[in-house]
Amino acid sequence: MTQHPDGPAIEFFKRGTVEMLPLDDGDHHSLYRDIAVVSKEGPLTAGIWQLTGQGDYHYEFGYDECIWVFDGHVVIRDADGVEYLGERGDLFIFRAPVSATFLAGSDALLLCGSNSRIWL
Repeated sequence: MTQHPDGPAIEFFKRGTVEMLPLDDGDHHSLYRDIAVVSKEGPLTAGIWQLTGQGDYHYEFGYDECIWVFDGHVVIRDADGVEYLGERGDLFIFRAPVSATFLAGSDALLLCGSNSRIWL
């Protein structure tokens, strides 16, 4: 696995593997968990991405980004050839610089957050 100064270049969390913490404030009771995404200063940009299953898509991340699989599934291959199957509820964190290929057949609705203005 390619390394980044802040940890692995791609972090992958299977649904249910992140320990949730209680948030109790009087009548309010919920669970939360903050996960650091960006390691450098910059804007936080959110986006939605619908994959249609057609063709591989190779991308060079020049910025940090997290991608949450809201629905469906996505298969991502890293530069070392490791493949990750992301399904509903799974989370990817990409730490720049890193390259990844989103494989054909992936059919998913992804929610994205990054520290890039590239899409604005």
